[in-house]
Formats: sequence, structure tokens, C-alpha cells
Amino acid sequence: MKTLHLLAGLVLCGIFVGCATSTHFTPVTNIPPDKALVYLYRRASQFQGSAISHEIYVNQKPVTVIYNNVYYPYLATPGEVQFIGLEKGLGQFALANFVHSKYTIGQINVEAGKTYYLRYVQAYWKKESNNTSRALLLPVDNEIGAREITNCVLAVNLEMNLEER
Repeated sequence: MKTLHLLAGLVLCGIFVGCATSTHFTPVTNIPPDKALVYLYRRASQFQGSAISHEIYVNQKPVTVIYNNVYYPYLATPGEVQFIGLEKGLGQFALANFVHSKYTIGQINVEAGKTYYLRYVQAYWKKESNNTSRALLLPVDNEIGAREITNCVLAVNLEMNLEER
């Protein structure tokens, strides 16, 4: 019984330490004038699809990994930006990762000097995907996006030669 209490205490400590060391949302302040800022984010309140993450690509290059309760600030060149997703299962679901292929997860037309918010939605049914659940990045109003992203933590950065933001 003592061992069980000790184990439970260690797990709780690990959870609290993990929460204390994560960085909650910090707005990007140094945006180059010739770029647009696109925040990609996924809220923590989604249960359906929570064991699934997506590697996000732009121009065939990896950008980040979107999983529960994260955000990523992407600096985009003005024009049409297409975000490609590659589904990745977590835990026992990772065994089937080899069967997934990349697909368009979001698309947006951006202007230099503007900020955009794209919310990750996992359980979105599309007729083109044979009525199977697909994740999408859906544009949301800036006021809503700014409010929803506040409790998210910064996602992993997969971009190469990234300037400090």
C-alpha cells in the first residue's frame, strides 16, 4: 500500500512539474512586414481524436506537430498557403501510422502584415473522404482565435533556419 501511495505521489508531482514548465501562449511580436502570421492551434477540450496528432507541412517541408492543447505561429509568404497533414497515432494507435498518407488539412489566402487563426478540428466529416473523419484546420474570427489560444502551449518546431520570433 505504501508503494501505491508513493507511486501516486510521484505521478502527481510529474504532472504538476510538467504543467509548471510548459510555456502558455505568447503572442508573436516581431513579424516581418512582408509576412503574414498564421496561428495553428488545437484546443484541449477535444476528446474525439485525442490519440491522434498531425505533422503539418507547407511546401513539402515539415513545420510542426499538432496535438492536444498546442499552438504554432507560422510566418507565411503572402498568397495562398496550403497546409498538408500527415496523421500520426499516439500510443497503441501508432502501430497503424504506416497506412496514413498526406492530405490537405487547411488552406488560406493571406496578406502581409495580417494575423490569422486556424483551429484544428479532428472529427470533421467530408464527403470527399468517403464519409470518414478527417482533421481540418478551419479559419476562425481573430477575436475568437485570440481567446481560444490563450491556454495552449507552444508546439514543436520542425522548421529549419527559423529566425527567433
